Amino acid sequence: CAAWLRSSNIAAYSKRMYRRDVKRLISRFQAFHDKYNHDDLDEVHLDSIDLEKDVKPSLYEVLLSPVLLWNKDLATIFVKCLLKFRRLGGTLDWSEKLPGLYCLLVYPDLNVSVWAWELVREAGDVNEDDYLDVEEVVDWIMYAVENGSCLTSAVPLAPTIEYYNFNDASSSLTPLCAHLRRAPGHQLNFFWLGVERLLKTITPDALRRGLLAAHRKVIDALLSVLKASTASQDMELRECFWVILRCMVFMLHTLDSAFWQY
Repeated sequence: CAAWLRSSNIAAYSKRMYRRDVKRLISRFQAFHDKYNHDDLDEVHLDSIDLEKDVKPSLYEVLLSPVLLWNKDLATIFVKCLLKFRRLGGTLDWSEKLPGLYCLLVYPDLNVSVWAWELVREAGDVNEDDYLDVEEVVDWIMYAVENGSCLTSAVPLAPTIEYYNFNDASSSLTPLCAHLRRAPGHQLNFFWLGVERLLKTITPDALRRGLLAAHRKVIDALLSVLKASTASQDMELRECFWVILRCMVFMLHTLDSAFWQY
């Protein structure tokens, strides 16, 4: 499938479709946000609100295809509508392992990441078959760990990502974009809490044959970050020590003696 997407004609088509979908979803989310832009949402008459029709299908669409969140404008309005939808009493009672939920585990807003964690836990562990559905998201997060993107509390001044580069073979090696893992006023620790939660959802077999088969350097990367957190003068990074250590202990416990093969 990835090779098919990377062929020039299909890639060009995918880029056009991506831009069209982003524009359509931003329009829908903005309409929902404007419709219920009240000073006091508690005064809104919930009986008259058709939440299912207004925004729930669009939320589902994005969570099913989290590559859409690479567009910063869409990601911003998506989060605003998600939080407003929940405040209005809307429920997202899906039992599916939607890849977008796993992406949001490392989102810098705790209101979002904790909500994603609740749904991920309800969906159950990710086995080897499930892993194929969330593999791309796991890759983005693990590449951010491996390339050291999360070694600093500084917020990257990255430009808005207009679209995911379907035509670039290196896209599959791209770390999760900055706006989905760092934000002003949000602690670096939030990212590592998400990584810990992600690891805990993956079964031992899926961890060995899925995640570690593709990311054999991730344990070395975690050890490097752990060491850096003890020596750093950056207090935010130092505060990540215990979370990263828990990640290491979890993997050691899960893999047992096989841990030392990686």
